[in-house]
Amino acid sequence: MTNEERNKKITEVSKTILNFCRARTANHHDAEDLAQDILCEIMRAAPNIRDDKAFYGFMWSVAENVYKSWYRKKLAGVTEALSEMIPAEENTESMAETDSDIYLLRRELALLSQKFRRASVYYYVDGRPCAEIAKLLDISESMVKYLLFKARKILKEGMTMERNYGTQSYNPKTFTINFLGGKNIYYAPIHNNLIRQNILWACHNDELKEEEIALEIGVGLPYIEKDIELLTDLKLLVRNGSRYRTNIIILTEETLRSIKALCAPILRPLVGKLNHEIEAILPGVKALGFHGADHSTNTLKWNLFLMTLDLAYQHAQKRDIPKSPSFGYDRVWGQEDNIDDYVLNTCYMIEDETLLLFFDYLPKPCTDHHDFWNHKERAKLLAALAEKKPEKIEDYGKETLAELIRLGYVRKEEENFVPAMCVYSEEQTFELNRILEKAVHIAEQAADEVFTVIEKALSACTMEHLKEQTYGIAHASLFSNFVGASLKNAVNEGILSTDWTPLEIATAYLVV
Repeated sequence: MTNEERNKKITEVSKTILNFCRARTANHHDAEDLAQDILCEIMRAAPNIRDDKAFYGFMWSVAENVYKSWYRKKLAGVTEALSEMIPAEENTESMAETDSDIYLLRRELALLSQKFRRASVYYYVDGRPCAEIAKLLDISESMVKYLLFKARKILKEGMTMERNYGTQSYNPKTFTINFLGGKNIYYAPIHNNLIRQNILWACHNDELKEEEIALEIGVGLPYIEKDIELLTDLKLLVRNGSRYRTNIIILTEETLRSIKALCAPILRPLVGKLNHEIEAILPGVKALGFHGADHSTNTLKWNLFLMTLDLAYQHAQKRDIPKSPSFGYDRVWGQEDNIDDYVLNTCYMIEDETLLLFFDYLPKPCTDHHDFWNHKERAKLLAALAEKKPEKIEDYGKETLAELIRLGYVRKEEENFVPAMCVYSEEQTFELNRILEKAVHIAEQAADEVFTVIEKALSACTMEHLKEQTYGIAHASLFSNFVGASLKNAVNEGILSTDWTPLEIATAYLVV
């Protein structure tokens, strides 16, 4: 049985093991702890299995043995706790003789895990009897005494340790959560939440216990337990025994710089080649007679560059991306915040029979798709004007029309209101794709090369347990590292200009 086969089987039986433990323990905390112990022992001893048919018999044998050992220790612990339990009226600070000791005690209380901390606070701080605590925690009175005894030992041991806060406690890291696929449930919980971002950062290269995470980010454990639970539920964090590790690739500034350097020799000549092809076909493009064919050369070249690069990117998107055990066919990854790395936002919207395509060039915006994303009446009116239905102005309101004029998306042409961007019919788009065929082919070849470079670079710097995600993340990050980077090169080399022509939108177009 290979390592991959063993790991797959262990993953498959983890839920079965947890159900086994739930049937033999009084609460879910004990069940989870026992299940972790069993799975760790299975993983440790599994390499000795020669025949995969023997796996399940081996698994149940390990489960029974670990459970028996766990139960004996639990009974011994309860007996010891009953003999050494301090009286209820004693305050925890009786454990500390000096101000320094009190500081250490409070520090350790902040690092105590929830099940021990709640029992300790109820008993030592609130002065509640064990019987009442048992009802509050929905556990037996003997278990309360065991938790109190164990907590006291943990606190005493912790007070003798030297603990150091990590660099993230005073220098928090930030990153943006990126997503490509179906329903994005990851952005909102992580965006602008420094605590959750730094929990994921802390566990990115190391497996940490909860108290170690608290020390690394400099936040008391009571304040981050729910965050750790949420991140685990989202599968952004995975638990291995009592330790946690981050389950997504985070692209650091160093990695991004490395990818840029490796892609530069491919992208640098690309924009020159594309410019040569686009300038050659420009007269034929204008001859198609679409709305906006009389726009400035710069505006039309922006349109053609965007179409060419987007078609090449769509070609690259057709790759067969393997399914992830955690996220299926969705891709989720983090990227360290660096404004230089964000060049382009894109958004496709369909209103009535019109396709609205926005490509926001972030270094100097000409458009902002958010002007429409949360303002559907604007999108509907813009589509109606593209379809030459001025009567729709009354449906969506003259105020909406005034907003579109103020924002520069609509202008008045003689007695009509028209979109300020190019509008293509389906027939004109089909012909345009034919005219662009050679340029798109050149771009597709470059996109394939860039993808290969990114995938190799990610694989070289990614932790072993995340390597299965590198292919999908390389594919997902291609938009920024290929389309966005190429446009930035074109601007830097003077092929495209961000001195936008008044009353013309260069980074968006409509298809009716």
